Amino acid sequence: MEASGVVRGYTVLLDPELEGTPWHAVVHVNTAIDVDAPTMEEGFASIPAVVEVLVLAGTIDYEVRVKGRTQAELYEAVQLIRLLPGVTSIETRII
Repeated sequence: MEASGVVRGYTVLLDPELEGTPWHAVVHVNTAIDVDAPTMEEGFASIPAVVEVLVLAGTIDYEVRVKGRTQAELYEAVQLIRLLPGVTSIETRII
């Protein structure tokens, strides 16, 4: 099945407690209409706690997934996202 392409890959599921990053959040980010997308993406990439960024269409511009060792580390990452140039509002959900 692998050789024929039916199996496209495998997934590894990590235990967040054992990995050392039990705090996870999703941050919905809205930006100014004239924001430079590459600059935003560089900003997200500069934050170590950011593990995934999705570009969305609709009422939310970006969905950013962050993780940290402590609640304080997660809070710091969210504050760094809030301060990125072009961010107009954010909404965070701990997951």
